[in-house]
Amino acid sequence: MDSVQASTMLSNSEFIVMLNQAAGDREKLAHLLNISEEQMSYITNADAGCGLIKYGSALVPFINRFPHNTELYRLMTTRPGEGRFSGGAGLMPALFLWIKEVCKLPLNIKPCHLRAARDYVSRYHRHSIPPVGGKFAVACYDGDRLCGIAICGRPVARYLDDGLTLEILRCCTDGTYNACSKLYGACCHIGFDMGYDRIVTYTLASKTGASLRASGFVFDGIAGGQMWTGQRRRDYYVAPSELKHRWMKRRAGERP
Repeated sequence: MDSVQASTMLSNSEFIVMLNQAAGDREKLAHLLNISEEQMSYITNADAGCGLIKYGSALVPFINRFPHNTELYRLMTTRPGEGRFSGGAGLMPALFLWIKEVCKLPLNIKPCHLRAARDYVSRYHRHSIPPVGGKFAVACYDGDRLCGIAICGRPVARYLDDGLTLEILRCCTDGTYNACSKLYGACCHIGFDMGYDRIVTYTLASKTGASLRASGFVFDGIAGGQMWTGQRRRDYYVAPSELKHRWMKRRAGERP
């Protein structure tokens, strides 16, 4: 704060968080930001997580003590000798390990054998059995851990089975964040590269379709009835007796 540039930056800042300050810095801040003696007490010998916030022309004291007996504290603390990554390694190695722990590597898409994909659906899908057929399957990995699969094939609805429409028959994950969107995106990329003009899939009417919207799908209407009908009527469980929502993604430039 001894330089003109630093003083100008602070005086022009709309939002400043001040924690415990040294005596010399407190005097300069008091003069620069017009802080009263009573307000200065909040940044004098202040405990960790306590201080003063300047927001516009307002000065607001805060107390934000973080519980020390949590896993999040052990991951985030930079105090020497504390936390998961303590032990004399120094701040920078500890910070690198913290970043590696918290900021996971991106999810990866890999090919998957249809038999393995069907087995995954059979074990982990919440409400549907594996599809009878399929053209290809892809798997999503979080590092070395399999966290989801998607199976694509010919559309179940006969009027959509025109040779230019691909259906994502199943998408099943273990709940890993963003895995569904990653799988939907990969299926569309592969499908369009294979020459398909449209990708369709279905969700239960009770689902929001958030992962599909994030992957560029649009709601295409309510599909079918609540039970299987026609000559291919199943006498075994396939999916819940609930209306379905159809979602569609078209190749760029392809018109409805």
